[in-house]
Amino acid sequence: MQELILNIKKKSVFVKLQPELIKDLSLTFFFAFSMIMFEIFLTRLFAVIFDYNYVFLVISLATLGIGIGGYFSYQFPILFRSLYPLALCGQGVLLIGVTSLIYLTPFQGITFYSILSTVPFLFTGYILASIFQKLHTKVHVVYFIDLVGASLGASFAILLMNHLSPIPMISMLSLALFSVGSILVFTHLKKATKVMLIMILALLMINIFSPFLTTDRFLSYQTSPYTTFSEQEGNIIYSEWDSFSRTDVYDAKDGDFLYMTIDGGAVSSISRFDGDLNTVDYLQMNTSDLAFQNPKEKERALIIGSGGGQEVLSAEMAGYSKIEALDINKGSFNAVHSLRSFAGDVFERDGVETIVADGRNYIRETTNTYDLIFLSLVTKQSDSGLGLALTENFIYTNEALRDYFNKLKENGQLSFLLHDEKELAKVIHSAESYYQERGIPSNEIKNHIAVVGSQHIFGHVVAEPGSIERPLLILKKHPFTEKEATKLFDSAANIAQLPLHVPYRFDHYKDLANRLHDTAIPFKANRDAQPFFFHKNDGIPSFLWIGLILISLGTSVMSLIYRKQVPVGSMVYFSGIGIGFMLIQVTLIQRLTLPLGHPTWAFVIVLTTLLISGGIGSAYSTKWKREEDRRFVPILLVAFLTSVVYLLIHFYYQSELALSTFQRTLLVITMLIPVGFFIGMPFPYGMSRLKKHQISISWGINGLMTVAGSIVAAMLSLTFGMNLTIIVGIVVYLLLFIFQPLLKM
Repeated sequence: MQELILNIKKKSVFVKLQPELIKDLSLTFFFAFSMIMFEIFLTRLFAVIFDYNYVFLVISLATLGIGIGGYFSYQFPILFRSLYPLALCGQGVLLIGVTSLIYLTPFQGITFYSILSTVPFLFTGYILASIFQKLHTKVHVVYFIDLVGASLGASFAILLMNHLSPIPMISMLSLALFSVGSILVFTHLKKATKVMLIMILALLMINIFSPFLTTDRFLSYQTSPYTTFSEQEGNIIYSEWDSFSRTDVYDAKDGDFLYMTIDGGAVSSISRFDGDLNTVDYLQMNTSDLAFQNPKEKERALIIGSGGGQEVLSAEMAGYSKIEALDINKGSFNAVHSLRSFAGDVFERDGVETIVADGRNYIRETTNTYDLIFLSLVTKQSDSGLGLALTENFIYTNEALRDYFNKLKENGQLSFLLHDEKELAKVIHSAESYYQERGIPSNEIKNHIAVVGSQHIFGHVVAEPGSIERPLLILKKHPFTEKEATKLFDSAANIAQLPLHVPYRFDHYKDLANRLHDTAIPFKANRDAQPFFFHKNDGIPSFLWIGLILISLGTSVMSLIYRKQVPVGSMVYFSGIGIGFMLIQVTLIQRLTLPLGHPTWAFVIVLTTLLISGGIGSAYSTKWKREEDRRFVPILLVAFLTSVVYLLIHFYYQSELALSTFQRTLLVITMLIPVGFFIGMPFPYGMSRLKKHQISISWGINGLMTVAGSIVAAMLSLTFGMNLTIIVGIVVYLLLFIFQPLLKM
């Protein structure tokens, strides 16, 4: 009877604890869900305010808050009791508050945005570390909920931004968090607190139907020194913002032109067009028009980076009957279509096909062959908005040139309109590599290449003496004939543009090559394994060094302060899995961008698959045998399975497999699930071996070194390539497995 009474008491206690446990897990889910959404949102927000490299730095500094929050959780545990009841409400207010300050204030500089954006991450880190410490016996369950929340948050962020744009998304997220938080605690609050919550909730609901943050009020964007146009130069007459880019069209009162920008830069012109090609014959005065004049046959042309549609009009005037206009940014097509009363809906004309895709992925998939493939100022000078990887571009690599040439007809030509001589140097270097692989003698390569610089654009002089501006590079499978070279040279002279090298007629290739190769340009950063075309200077950018030094110093100081509370072995372990995880994750996202066809899709698929399967792995981590004197085998399996996956990716790059988007996506998910399953185990395993008071500090170390891992991944990828980056990540896990017994956690 006594045993029965004790069992009943135990069961009653268990029942009383269930609501509290559910609340803890709910908080974990919603904080993880909201933070990954906010992080993705920040990358989009900062991409339009800064250059892409500053986006990387700001987001890296912001995510430091999660790690620092762990230290605060250890140092100030008493705060958790007061913050806990209204934590979700506070999170909702923080997100909309920080967004409003960034959005509504004139441009303030990188320090301001770094500090401001850190606040919600710090709060999240504090709450989650406190929950992990509170539920130290159920770490594997908490980590499962954390990863599932993050994975769903990543997917929802992309989905909502594509349908609502980033600002309405963050408004809805804040309202949802505040509503859920209010529901969880409303009955236990005092009357005055209830009234306050209702008032804030009403304001957040009003914001949904009558937004406080509108396009006209985006002051930080309008006043940023990194945006191409200011309010004084033109009015925004069209704007579209999704998970990939922000597309704006400016009316600068030029009469015949509107100007489209992507993330505040990458300008392309939209011509006034009424359907009569004679009204846009001035386009034939531009350097880019020369790309369409020379091919003998003019049946099919592919324009990669179709922008505002001027190249489509040039192709029509040159006589092409089939024109494929490709752009990775759907907003470009939408903008021209919306302004069809001005632009004549150029992309809807007979013989024109619009394609939203990555140029490199499309050229691998298509069965068409072309008389002309033209890449027109294809660039995205901002962050992809997807995690902490630097922007990579697979359309200019050495391997890309081979793919383009494979889809050219025998008499076809491949042309590039580039921004400056550094870009010209990189593409010419890749072209020389291609011709050498085909066995063409070095002294004959020059006859396959022609280069014309821009003296003017629509009559406006752009080239200073001795400079190379907006060069047009033309490459052919077979050498130019003297007739073709003469026609190109005469055409350039007729429109007052600058021949830099034209075979037979203006043979200055040696001088041009010497000039380009003397510049300090990292030519090796132009391969599929190192596709950083816009990394134009040797060495690692200073902002990466600054970020790594700050994180390393901060972690070292914290480790020294708390070395008596947490064993050194534990610090090494959690640092290792933080760095190793980011080296692997960042590289997989980078390398799978080409197979999956779009950076946004690659980010969603890789991150969601790794997080969900990692969460399942965490939930099952307690099932693994854990003898104290033995190594944790899943650490070794992470290294092994990652190696297998990367070999399969390498095989895809080397092959000419033509799989559908669905097949490639299914294959990627299938490959990543085993990696994610085991990569989710080391963290909860390590936490389970700690004492309760050590969890917050270990959380902080892992958070800080995760950011360090993302920076190291970028540095290694830029300098040595992605192959070495993921090898280092694999080695980190191998070393942890080998030396695990010595860490004495």
